Amino acid sequence: METEINGKHVVFRDKFPARFGWGLLSAVARIDEKRIELGVDENNAGEAFYKAVLEVLTFEEITQFVRGAVESWEFDGDLKTDKACDNLNTVSELLPIAIKALTIFYLENLSGEADGPPIPASEA
Repeated sequence: METEINGKHVVFRDKFPARFGWGLLSAVARIDEKRIELGVDENNAGEAFYKAVLEVLTFEEITQFVRGAVESWEFDGDLKTDKACDNLNTVSELLPIAIKALTIFYLENLSGEADGPPIPASEA
């Protein structure tokens, strides 16, 4: 999938590489725990998901999600390094890329649905 974010071309992978995804499974579990705590349902799934992400994930974890999901981009950061996201604008660049990266990870590994991050069966 290709998109433009803040005037820069970004290409996302079709799948999340194991090297990046394996270490993020515990981060996903923390997000889901926070979503349960926040009382996620069909009416607030997106809002609660992103609130959980902001409260739970570190910058390093967000960077790992981005590096795993993005195949290439026109930004200055080198996707081969842990500092890939350091110079991105937090609101207009990092957040949109991170949201797409998280959605790719959730859809590929946990849901199969195309509408957004899943609501775990225990919450449905």
